[in-house]
Amino acid sequence: MEVVLDAFASQLLEKLGSLVKAEVVMLWGVEDEIRKLYKKLQMIENVLEDAERRIKEKNIDLWLRSLREIMYDIDDVIDEYLFEDIKHKRFLERLHLTPTSTIASLVCCRPPLTSCCYSLASRHKIGSKIKSINVKLDEVIKDKEQFDLKSDHMNGENFKQFSFETSSLPKNEIVGSQIEDDTRNLVDLLVRKMEDKQCLTLGIVGMGGIGKTTLAQKIFSDEIITKEFPVRMWVYVSKDFSELNTLKSIIRQAGGSYHPEASKTELHHNLRQLIENKRFLLVLDDTWEAKVWNELRARLNSCAIGSRVLVTTRDEGVVRSQMDTMHIHEVGRLPIDDGWSILYRKVLLNSVDETKVERLKEIGVEIVEKCGGHPLAIQAIGGILLSMLDQSEMKWKEVLEKLGNQTWSLSLLKEIGSIEEEEVMNVLYLSYQQLPPPLKPCFLYFSLFPEGYSLGWRYISGLWISEGLIKVEGSLSLEEVAHVYYKELIRRNLL
Repeated sequence: MEVVLDAFASQLLEKLGSLVKAEVVMLWGVEDEIRKLYKKLQMIENVLEDAERRIKEKNIDLWLRSLREIMYDIDDVIDEYLFEDIKHKRFLERLHLTPTSTIASLVCCRPPLTSCCYSLASRHKIGSKIKSINVKLDEVIKDKEQFDLKSDHMNGENFKQFSFETSSLPKNEIVGSQIEDDTRNLVDLLVRKMEDKQCLTLGIVGMGGIGKTTLAQKIFSDEIITKEFPVRMWVYVSKDFSELNTLKSIIRQAGGSYHPEASKTELHHNLRQLIENKRFLLVLDDTWEAKVWNELRARLNSCAIGSRVLVTTRDEGVVRSQMDTMHIHEVGRLPIDDGWSILYRKVLLNSVDETKVERLKEIGVEIVEKCGGHPLAIQAIGGILLSMLDQSEMKWKEVLEKLGNQTWSLSLLKEIGSIEEEEVMNVLYLSYQQLPPPLKPCFLYFSLFPEGYSLGWRYISGLWISEGLIKVEGSLSLEEVAHVYYKELIRRNLL
């Protein structure tokens, strides 16, 4: 819940701040109440992170639920005020007056009297609502004191705002001897004894975020693989497997096409023609059930001998059952040295002095150990360190201290299936917390889409803009700002 409230509070503060700066609230006689509302909400926002850490405490959970309802009321009254203000301005325009003119304050003495009285009634109604909300917030703040909630000591002053330069995106990859050795060994396995069977499967298994997909990508792009397999296809499967959609994806990857309304039979025919007597490599990424292969097997039997299927999955049982599995490779945690290499390279993207970062290696190694050797977690923490203004031992220790805090309420981001995955989500949540306020609602917007859904930056930026999540920055257009936001989320390893 707090994950949403945190971003929501930032948006409300921005709206309230804009109202005060515009000075339109003075004309409505609610300036003092709006300022009170702003200050109170600001006080509450400062302790939301600590409240979330302790959300498993029943009283704090109830406190956050009450706060959420009040924040909805604030959002509603702001929208109502803006709507009534527009109506009032249009009424004055019909009388050829401006909202700030002296005569405008006397329009109640002129027709149409009903419009004037309605405007006064609306002002009184909105003013009463704002006062009522302030009273409710007083109660919330009073209740807050009994919980001894603390402001976040790792505040925005220690972190850089993202750059609005339009530089290219950094290439994120796992480095180190382990992944290079694994790639070489698995490539050798895939091309060995290619005359034995028509189509064999190789499985890559491991927990989420451990690097299965990255390893599969390195294999897929390997020079030997591209030479040995004339047809290479990559399909993201996910939990919501659909044979129809998977067939379409395979056909596209193989360079074919199909009618939008094509039946399964027609798709089967198209696929058979594309791969007939050709050796292919098919990657089924993020596979959750063995039935994926069972339903595809018969559609691929026209291929040449030596074809291979590479399956990445969290469940070893998927590749052990009902698949002609030639080998199962389990992706383990990264060695400490490889983990430090990832963290080191990530921080250096910010053009930090290499010698300065080298001096922080001892703390960096402790951070890697806290991340449990998980590449995704290490990259996410690297994104946090990359954004810090002060690359000092003290600031790195603050991050290490946060990683040592085991009281995070991680179920708010995702249901966790294992202790190991909870460790990774712990790190990812910390990365979310350190996002600049404008980026938080943009990141959360991705949760509206199903897992594996393909989103280009132009499409998502259009949605962000239409939802009012993007504001003009300097001379940049809304589209350019949205693109910067998108790149920044990737730079921080959250996309």
